[in-house]
Amino acid sequence: MKKLLALLTAGLMVMIIIAGCTEDPWEPEPSRPLDLFIVSAPGDSTDVPAYSTVNFTWAANGGSGDIEYRWSLVLADSAADYNDYNDFTSAMYDSVGDVDTTNYEFSVMARDEDGNTDTETTTFMVSPYSAPPADVDTPTVEITMSPAAGAYVAVGSNISFAWEGDDGNSNDDQLLYQYAFPTAADTINTWVQSTAVSFSNVAAIVNAGFYIRVKDQAGNMSGWVSVLFVIQNANILYIDDYQFHDDWGDVDNVKERDQKQFYRDALEGYAFAEWDNDVQGTPTIGDLAGFDVVIWCADSEIGSADPSYRLWFDVGVLGGGVLKDFMDGGGKLLITGSEVLNYVNNSVPPSAGDFESQYLGVADYDATPSEIDTTWWLDEEQYDTLVVTPDSVIVDTTWEDPWATEWTFTWAVKHPDTPFDLPDSMKIDVAKQADQDDYATGIFYFRDDATVTTEPLYAWGLWVDGSAPDPPYYGSTVGHITYWSSNAVSAMLNFDTYSMPPTAIRQTFQTILTEFGE
Repeated sequence: MKKLLALLTAGLMVMIIIAGCTEDPWEPEPSRPLDLFIVSAPGDSTDVPAYSTVNFTWAANGGSGDIEYRWSLVLADSAADYNDYNDFTSAMYDSVGDVDTTNYEFSVMARDEDGNTDTETTTFMVSPYSAPPADVDTPTVEITMSPAAGAYVAVGSNISFAWEGDDGNSNDDQLLYQYAFPTAADTINTWVQSTAVSFSNVAAIVNAGFYIRVKDQAGNMSGWVSVLFVIQNANILYIDDYQFHDDWGDVDNVKERDQKQFYRDALEGYAFAEWDNDVQGTPTIGDLAGFDVVIWCADSEIGSADPSYRLWFDVGVLGGGVLKDFMDGGGKLLITGSEVLNYVNNSVPPSAGDFESQYLGVADYDATPSEIDTTWWLDEEQYDTLVVTPDSVIVDTTWEDPWATEWTFTWAVKHPDTPFDLPDSMKIDVAKQADQDDYATGIFYFRDDATVTTEPLYAWGLWVDGSAPDPPYYGSTVGHITYWSSNAVSAMLNFDTYSMPPTAIRQTFQTILTEFGE
């Protein structure tokens, strides 16, 4: 009996031990004193960066009834500043630390229903505050859309400008801009975040310009960046068809500027404006309103396959397009450049009603070229003396050393039948140009009916090496003016105008524009 009682007593003790082990250790137990401990917090050696977010958690066991807590975060060696008791077991502090303090003390106190308390404290270090380096970098701004530098803009036009700023970081969208137009004195005092602006119905001003500067959030401000141009009354519009590119496929801006200046010089004294088809897009008939003459220059990229660069693709189809509408409204057209023949060569001969037949006087039927007198041209014999060409240009014809040869033969020469006062010839700079078959390919003939009259301007002369092109190219017309009984008039120079002597092109343009009534 005593043995059985001992076994029962031992079993009961085991059950009590097991039951005690399965209880929640965090629950208060009246038989144990209140015990508070911090679960997580910055350690004593932790160096917390100034203005960081710091988290604390804690727990307690033992005690009687429900446990409540209050806590305090103060500077080290300062009196605790507790909040009211509540049942929270975590706390978070934002932006701990400032320029003058480096040590903090966190205290938490627990209290049970009988009023028993327990306190735990931890300390940690905060890095001294170090202000970020001052932003002293000056932002930059670039004008990305505007009339070309030195351009001529017609009075009454709409002008758009766009720009981009760069502050060397990811805050470029916070940059502010201030712009002025049409002179530097017209400063808009309000700083704006926009990167584009348009002005409509612009008035005449010789020294017009768009000025832009940029400022960052730190107050750093750039100097003025500007593009200068002329706004003037204009009845002639010069259109730059598409752009030159370098060997890497990038726009050759130097050559572009040179080309534009070439035509500005040729048109000096005339009331003209400019249009860059590549930058501004194909003009609409509304864009051509108010102009009497369009000079369309297609002497850039030879053989470009991209139709978006070619104004011709909007006018060279049956029925035409914006240039057809322009001429139907009484406008006069001069087209020129190395790509002109490639454009009109839609078919040989063109279809009836094609733009080149209906508006440029090109025959839409097979024809026979008229013979011209070419007897004054140098023959193809080997030269052994200095000779004089018809335009009084002396040619060094030393064949023995081809690198020493100074060929200055011409290829676009004054047509023997022309009634106009034109240069005798257009000389090619041999150092820059190869054979001119790259600049004028194919041949066409002119309409010959009661509704149209064509006057030749220039004929196809010798190659730059002194040899004559094969018939029918040699002596064929490479420049003409066409008149219609309806009083419409157009002209075409189908060669590389931009490579010709500026004075000769200026005289040619003046002759054509005089015929146009300018």
